[in-house]
Amino acid sequence: MKTITLLLFAVLIINPFQLSGQSDTAGNGRKFQITDSYFQSSITLESGLFASLVDFRVLAPQSNLLQHDYSSYDKYPNYLYTPSFTFISSIGIQINQDKKRRIKPYIRLGIRYNSNQMLSGSYNYFSRFPFDTLYSSQTGDTIIIDSVISNSINATYDSKQLGIDVAILFRTTPTARWSLYSGIGLAASVSISASTKIGFISNRFTEDHSGNHDFYPGYTYQPYRQEIIRNKSNYSMRAYIPVGIDWRVGKKSKFLNHLHLYYEASPTLIYTNIPELNHYLSAHITQSLGLRINWL
Repeated sequence: MKTITLLLFAVLIINPFQLSGQSDTAGNGRKFQITDSYFQSSITLESGLFASLVDFRVLAPQSNLLQHDYSSYDKYPNYLYTPSFTFISSIGIQINQDKKRRIKPYIRLGIRYNSNQMLSGSYNYFSRFPFDTLYSSQTGDTIIIDSVISNSINATYDSKQLGIDVAILFRTTPTARWSLYSGIGLAASVSISASTKIGFISNRFTEDHSGNHDFYPGYTYQPYRQEIIRNKSNYSMRAYIPVGIDWRVGKKSKFLNHLHLYYEASPTLIYTNIPELNHYLSAHITQSLGLRINWL
């Protein structure tokens, strides 16, 4: 996979003007032409699929933090949202140059890099019990002071992947000021980095029984403890349906007429295999912004 990706990257950085003049007229007379370069990225906030502490003990058997008993802890909703970043660099190949056709098929072929949080889990322990009673000599009020213990353990499985992305697109006139496109895409990626992160924090403090967080002497804070464990390489495959709108930047300028900005939304189905655990199936909608350079 890595060898194929490097070869494809070499193709992508070759001068598109040289490639765009090539065509294949052998056999059935079918032609192709490299017409575009694409640079596309997306940044979204997302939470990984939920995984239990049992799963994370498999991912990180050498973790010291996971050796403790957390049976009294409650599962906390997945609030561990982190940025998920994707970058795709592609070339556009026109596979039918019939000028009479308004909607023409294109192949978009490129390399993709993505960094995201695949799995996450969070568990909390909270206890409160009476600690002291204060009396006001001026007002006669009674203030009950509680001792509070708040512990949290958080775990994530993060991955950075490199792979190949290919899509067949059907678009309206690609050189027009505005154009629309859609199609179907497939991608395959393998991780270049995968790791499990375990974090633990413990707080002990006293506060008003009403929970107004009026702290009194006795606050104890323990520094956040974290472990990072490297994991085996994972891989994923995805199928998606890109739907986009394309806008040509220039009107009269020859230079700007080659530049296009586009927005793309892609309902995506993702299959991920994590060797220490199992395979996972997930779905989401990816929204991306991109730059298309038309070389014709």
